Amino acid sequence: MSKRFICTVGTSIAGGNYEGLSNRPISEEGGQAAKKALDEMKRTVISHKNQPAQQKELSAELKSLLTFGIQADDLVYLLYSDTLLGKLCALAIQSALREYCGLNENAIIVEHISGLNIQNFAQFRQDGVRNLFRAAIKIFEEAGLTVDNPDHRHTAEIILNPTGGYKATVPYLTLLGSMYGKEVIYISEESDELIKLPPLPLSYDVNLMRQARPLLERLAVDDGNETIEENKLSKAEREALNGLGDFQDVLVSQVAGMLTFTPLGYLFYRRYNQEFPAGLEECQTAPADKKIHFREDYGTDILQRLAKKLVTSPYVCAVINSLPFNSRETKRIRPNQSFENGQVEIVLVKTDAGIGMLLQTSGRNVAETSRIADLLAEKFDW
Repeated sequence: MSKRFICTVGTSIAGGNYEGLSNRPISEEGGQAAKKALDEMKRTVISHKNQPAQQKELSAELKSLLTFGIQADDLVYLLYSDTLLGKLCALAIQSALREYCGLNENAIIVEHISGLNIQNFAQFRQDGVRNLFRAAIKIFEEAGLTVDNPDHRHTAEIILNPTGGYKATVPYLTLLGSMYGKEVIYISEESDELIKLPPLPLSYDVNLMRQARPLLERLAVDDGNETIEENKLSKAEREALNGLGDFQDVLVSQVAGMLTFTPLGYLFYRRYNQEFPAGLEECQTAPADKKIHFREDYGTDILQRLAKKLVTSPYVCAVINSLPFNSRETKRIRPNQSFENGQVEIVLVKTDAGIGMLLQTSGRNVAETSRIADLLAEKFDW
């Protein structure tokens, strides 16, 4: 299976040269100085075509990708910063990947990340990181990967590689990798050993996000670009903001009386909204008070273990009963259901007997109940 590498790009392939281009705008790409620099970097790339050891020394990005073992059918996304030299280096790395690894041009996507400039750290933290998240999430979603889809989470071959570029991006991409279940790779200049950072279990306070939803929903307009005047907040939005407590600065940026998402706020709200979509009715009963009932039969212990997990979902109101055995069923949600009255029949297709149960959900109509059924299957993966 081909892999997708998301790489931040620095300027190490320039070898410390062309410093005069490091602060020039990208719009000068067609100028003589830029063309000369890119031509020289490409000639250096070609001169090492038959020298594998020297190829790794050309840049941090190449060193990490070549050490990992990139293949000709892989995809590489080269994300560069706001400078002209950053783009030229990304184009030089694109040329190297074609020469050294046999990737075609369409398999190497060069993309500008606006605001990713460490010289203006306030802009880097607020705009650059958020745009970096957006670019990576777009790549994830093009591959069919979402935070609440465990089937794709464990099979999509996407690897985050922050070896190149500003080191300040490393913790942000590591957090992103943990949230989406993706591996992060890194290699230092002083070592030939590739460091692999597996995704860590990541949780957040669902109740806090739920209470803050009136404000967060409004900030989420225009893909999280909405800006709100603090003195024009509604009563519900003001209560939501105050309810964030110590986490207010983590999720919401407040500058000169204006509110907007922080990059982490944007990221966490996207995850929350995928797990708990706006508009779906939720059951107000506490998980410990939700009814669980099964007939005495084979597999009841297995059903009980799953049921205790299911009732933690705000969309499950009760477990009504076990279903007749259905060993031939291959669908986790039994097909041809009407989803009337918010009820959903599920089958544990991984069991030999095909045991299952009937759930009462909070769905108010067929569309809501069908959506809830999909969310439960994605989250609990029975």
